[in-house]
Amino acid sequence: MMARARAAESQRRLVRHTPAVADRLVPGADPAVTERVAVASLAPGDFVQVAPGSIVPADGRVTAGASAADESLLTGEARPVAKRAGDAVIGAASTCRARSRCK
Repeated sequence: MMARARAAESQRRLVRHTPAVADRLVPGADPAVTERVAVASLAPGDFVQVAPGSIVPADGRVTAGASAADESLLTGEARPVAKRAGDAVIGAASTCRARSRCK
């Protein structure tokens, strides 16, 4: 029963940590043009822009840029994990403002 309660609490923390909205790149528009949409409306193949220091809205893959992600809430890894084009990202991970620290 205690293990079930701990698992339920972990799930509640994860849901609270996931953002409600994402900045989706508008298909066919200038790459700098984004629209704010509900995370629930994201579909496979959508591209989102994740600002430094914000939360990754969904599981995906980095297509451009580089940063690091704090995945400790999800994996228990204590150090930020470097991410660059081609790397997988986990929804609800925090991106870092600087490579040496995450929020």
